[in-house]
Amino acid sequence: VDVQALEQQQQQQQQDVHTNKAHAASQNDSKASDRKVSFIVPSGVAGLIVGKKGVGIKKFKSLAGVKLSIPYGDSSEKDLSYRTVVMEGTSANIEQGITMLSETLSSWAEKDETAEYQGVAAWLQVLYDNLREEGSNMQQQPKTEKKQKDHTREKDAGGKEQQTLMAAGATRKGAVQVRQTLIIPLAGAGMIVGKQGKTIKMINTKTGANAALAKDPLESDKTRKELVIKGTRAQVLKAKDELLAVMLQWLRNAPDEPGGGPDATKQALMALIDEEEEQEIA
Repeated sequence: VDVQALEQQQQQQQQDVHTNKAHAASQNDSKASDRKVSFIVPSGVAGLIVGKKGVGIKKFKSLAGVKLSIPYGDSSEKDLSYRTVVMEGTSANIEQGITMLSETLSSWAEKDETAEYQGVAAWLQVLYDNLREEGSNMQQQPKTEKKQKDHTREKDAGGKEQQTLMAAGATRKGAVQVRQTLIIPLAGAGMIVGKQGKTIKMINTKTGANAALAKDPLESDKTRKELVIKGTRAQVLKAKDELLAVMLQWLRNAPDEPGGGPDATKQALMALIDEEEEQEIA
């Protein structure tokens, strides 16, 4: 028996065991560091993101290493002007995924006249403005640690990452805040607020915006009220769509209103609403 050969074989086996353990530990660390984030994007770009037979989603997986999906596209967001995009992966992979997504949005915007922004840099800012940290791993933290990280985590040296975790999302420092005012029929105001204010609170929590209905009707027209929405442009857009969806339900149950009834359309609803020009908040 070749003793030296046996010793070398044993050493190799031990080395293989350590290598396998290290690989397993690396995989566990990778899983632990995985994040889940979501964004809202214009509904018109959803098909381009998914691609024919899912080619677009596969491209995100192969090039950026992220799992991408649009889970609500056929249900709750069917009639809205936006779609929710969910992205899962490590922080580094998500950064790559966001860059890819901004490039996709930029390509779409070049051919779509309804696009609000142009260029990769502009879309990058939009995506970071409305990024929502789903972070299932955060829920597994010890309670004492979670309390410290629940709402705000900042790294200020040299302009490093800054995250403000909110009930409905995280916005980068310096994100443009805007104010959008809608003048709506008084008859539909009750449905927007909901019982004990639950509906409007739910929309604010879901979108990260701050929508509020004026206490009193307009002085100039007692049949109408002011609805004000504040937040980033992305948050305001999402909140407005959610609020209009609620109001459309009201109109479909209000046959006596102009354009009302079971077949009421969004166009009929918008004919009843005055939309003031968006204003930036200093």
